[in-house]
Amino acid sequence: MPIHNHTTSEHMSIIGLERSSMQWPAIMLKENHDSTGDYWYFWFVKEGADKYYVLSLSADRFSKEEAIEIAKSVIIKE
Repeated sequence: MPIHNHTTSEHMSIIGLERSSMQWPAIMLKENHDSTGDYWYFWFVKEGADKYYVLSLSADRFSKEEAIEIAKSVIIKE
């Protein structure tokens, strides 16, 4: 996962391993960008896929629990 200057990143968990094949699991990170604040990042990855998807939510606007619920609702259609 790319990390930019002035950014710190903390691995939180992996969500969605129990979900169906239509719902990709996601690696959850909490990142701080010096200029803009804290964010929840969800990197949706699937073995063998050519692409990955990223969901970013402001930690100022969404609690950790809210962010996880939103991420769990994501369905990726290929």
